Amino acid sequence: RLPVCRRLVDACPSCTVLAVSYRGYGLSEGSANERGLRKDALAAVALASDMARLQQRRPVVLYGHSLGGAVAIYAASKQRHLIDGLIVENTFSSVDDMVDELYPRWTGFPFLKRYLLRNHWPSVERALHIVGLPVLVLRAAKDELVPVQQMEHVVRVLAERNPVQYTVCSGGHHNDTFATAEWSTAMRKFLARWTPP
Repeated sequence: RLPVCRRLVDACPSCTVLAVSYRGYGLSEGSANERGLRKDALAAVALASDMARLQQRRPVVLYGHSLGGAVAIYAASKQRHLIDGLIVENTFSSVDDMVDELYPRWTGFPFLKRYLLRNHWPSVERALHIVGLPVLVLRAAKDELVPVQQMEHVVRVLAERNPVQYTVCSGGHHNDTFATAEWSTAMRKFLARWTPP
């Protein structure tokens, strides 16, 4: 994720980037699960907010890619009062929807999902609770993992209550969207509202 952080700093040189390695990822201890990641997300937002206050109330903008997008949507829905913007990239509408997409044979047996899935990340449902927050949604045109209809569902729900900037990155795939020119342009444009002249 360091290349993404570098691109974020390039897009907004006056920004401070706080990168979080959730439990069970990278060198963090513990195991990855929805309940734990939700706790990590809320703690990260609280820390970022405290840091922003110490730096003359710099804006706090959440960014999440893929699963991180679901985590960022969750945090924004719970701590809207502490954040100034939200950026989600190549995220899904819910884990349940992704299971239907990846394992279509399961769709006829919804009780299997109910008993086997431990993580659900219902981003569309949680996005309903985000109001009045500037949002940037980035989607890779060649995303080989998240179906376009899931991303667009997230966009539609967010756009009902928030100003949304939606950018499709023509050359991007699921994990390399940050390397596209469209990503950098959209990021600069979105973050400019908080960047001093």
